[in-house]
Amino acid sequence: MEQQKSRFSLNAFQIKVLALFFYIAGKSLIQISYLHLEGETFSSLLWTVLFIAGNFMHLMAVPMIALLTVEAVMKTRNLRQYFTRLGFAAVLTEILLDLAAYGGKCFDFSHGFLENPAIKADLNFYFTLIIGSVAVVLMDRVINKRFRAGSVPYVLLNVLVILVSCFLAQVPTGLRCEQGGLGVLMMCAVYFFYGNPLITLIVIAVLQVIALGSNFLLVLAPILGGLTILFYNGNEGRKTGLIRLVTYIAYPICYGILIFVLGIVGGRT
Repeated sequence: MEQQKSRFSLNAFQIKVLALFFYIAGKSLIQISYLHLEGETFSSLLWTVLFIAGNFMHLMAVPMIALLTVEAVMKTRNLRQYFTRLGFAAVLTEILLDLAAYGGKCFDFSHGFLENPAIKADLNFYFTLIIGSVAVVLMDRVINKRFRAGSVPYVLLNVLVILVSCFLAQVPTGLRCEQGGLGVLMMCAVYFFYGNPLITLIVIAVLQVIALGSNFLLVLAPILGGLTILFYNGNEGRKTGLIRLVTYIAYPICYGILIFVLGIVGGRT
């Protein structure tokens, strides 16, 4: 993305830290507060506020993660290694997420999909990132290189890739991913308007209004998170093997910790 002239700017590492904080803190608040809301304390104002706050925080992280993922897809030299890491993180996160959400029931399949409204999806956000990343790869490294921009085949193939990707992320049973088609569309918006942060933010805002228009408070969350795109300076910032490892395992670790916390607080088995 083009270098920003703003006196205040954020590099990829700084945005990554913000995304990790908001997403993990948000998901933790959602799950812990839901444990109380599903019991006799359903009307508890405190846990209701924490549940909403958790949703707000994790939605703030979504556009940041979309930006960083598209950046990684477009700049990586080893797609096989990149998707292997995403796939491993997705599977590990799914196992730990289901344990945190359903306890021991996740192993005997006695729970139903979407049974826990704190989860709201069959598969975790990593699967959305995988589908969105495949779409970006097809558009950037296949269609964009073989067809002239603006030509009929170019437009039709891009539309087809987007529609199929959104469908896969939104399938009602078995493959419905967190953020679903909206998450994929957000990644596609970041790709198509790469280098135009203001337009990207406007498109993200429109997508959120369409998806969450009935809840004005939650609509603001991804828009606020998307503001980081305006200040992104295109620099990578700190980059070490340890940082890369932490990036991939942070979400699984989050749910691993939740398993123990929920086990202590709620006595789950």
